[in-house]
Amino acid sequence: MKILMVRHAKALDRDAWSAQQKKDMDRPLSPSGIEEFLLIAKRLAKSVDGVDCILTSPAVRTVQTAEILAQAFQSAEVIEQNVLLQGTPVKQVEKIFRKYCKQDRVLVVVGHENHFSQILSYLLTVEDADCLRFKKGGSALLQVQNIEGYMYAQLLWMITPKLMRSLGS
Repeated sequence: MKILMVRHAKALDRDAWSAQQKKDMDRPLSPSGIEEFLLIAKRLAKSVDGVDCILTSPAVRTVQTAEILAQAFQSAEVIEQNVLLQGTPVKQVEKIFRKYCKQDRVLVVVGHENHFSQILSYLLTVEDADCLRFKKGGSALLQVQNIEGYMYAQLLWMITPKLMRSLGS
């Protein structure tokens, strides 16, 4: 089983958005964030096989990122999960991962930083989540195992959006 963790692409400026009295949950991707992530999604789809499910936080920017990924992976279903919102205990996230992970398939998960660093450090059994930060549009591929009711992961790769965009087609 594998999990591909993807942080949402660049969104509109948070301070400018909140100055308009708008909820952060409703903040969309910026035009440049969409443009940059379209290329990243294509590269991810070429690099990762076996995706049929994309779990995403219900925040607008993560849903938009998941929808771009679904187009790139073609047959992937997008499912919103509240447990992918900031502040949800990692053990609750792990339960959802176990529910959706399938043998010989890749579960894609789209979410937020610093929640993603906490989830990744938990799965890798690393104590310092600060050493595992995701850039906007960044991703990590994990090989996961269920052992006695716990998920353990091996990091296969973690890549920044800038490096992913620079890779050849």
